[in-house]
Amino acid sequence: MKHILSSLFLLGATLGHSQNLVLNPSFELGAVCDGTTESIDQVADWQGLSGSPRFINTNCPLSRDARTYVQGMKLPPANHGDVLAGIGIAQKGEYLGGKLTQTLVAGKQYVVKVSVRLPIKFCNAPINEIGILLHSKAIDPIAELRMIDRPALSLQNNTQSEITTQYRWEELSALYTATGDEQFITIGNFANNNTARLADRTEKECTYLFLDRIVVEEFKAIDVPAFTSDIALKKATNYVLADVQFEKGNKALQEKSTAALQQVIDLLAANPTLKIEISSHVDNTREASASQILTEARAKEVLDKLVALGASTTQISTVGKGAAAPISLNNTEKGRLQNNRLELLIVDL
Repeated sequence: MKHILSSLFLLGATLGHSQNLVLNPSFELGAVCDGTTESIDQVADWQGLSGSPRFINTNCPLSRDARTYVQGMKLPPANHGDVLAGIGIAQKGEYLGGKLTQTLVAGKQYVVKVSVRLPIKFCNAPINEIGILLHSKAIDPIAELRMIDRPALSLQNNTQSEITTQYRWEELSALYTATGDEQFITIGNFANNNTARLADRTEKECTYLFLDRIVVEEFKAIDVPAFTSDIALKKATNYVLADVQFEKGNKALQEKSTAALQQVIDLLAANPTLKIEISSHVDNTREASASQILTEARAKEVLDKLVALGASTTQISTVGKGAAAPISLNNTEKGRLQNNRLELLIVDL
């Protein structure tokens, strides 16, 4: 199966504004509570292909005594919505099969992503990656655990290191080039995944993974131009404020940012009817809530600085977008640097 490593993508390639082609990507549809447990055998458009993968609806209205699945598995909150899935990763493991909304187009590149998290207590030995198979024909389910002996696309985390963190969701991703007949997606541990890691494992060790939000979307390369003092103003156009930088991990502006923000001030002064939006973005190395809080704080910090330099608040709006609008994959340092950015949008002339 052909694929292209995610480290080869181009500068300025965007992952945003594409349609997710996975049906029921966060397992929300069909995750009906029965009043006795949060664990659900089936949801819409997904099925277990081996073993007994589970879907867990964390919003099931149960008594404290009935929440045995949550207590036993040390269940985290879902990463998207209320529902997550769980599968066992082993040489003979569990597989989860889903469907795509349309057949992939031959030769096109697609971004494949999945959010994963280890349990806090139960079955939490590290793994190297998770396998994704995009294929033309559905795989028949069987009851027992098995190994699907086919090469699969290997999804890894940001640093291509072992997945060991128990207390937060991680996004695994890669790029894939379609052969043109793919209509189904299967998730699990394939012949080329985790071979060395599993071979060294003792009989008592096991890995259970929680999964959420499976994404297959077309990869589109676009150019997000850098802001300059002589830009041609065009409504609904975004520019990267490349020279506006923050101290690592906080909202404080680096001293060199003042000169770049003064160019924005000059632009606003020369165009009194101009309205702009300043948006702050980060990579996905933090929890979603922390990313949102940080980008909102950074956007406000920029607004305060612009006002201190003489700008009018009537011309500026701000927004923090967390890690929701990447312009590159997050699993290389170069990609994360691109995603940690400040943008200027021309709202109105």
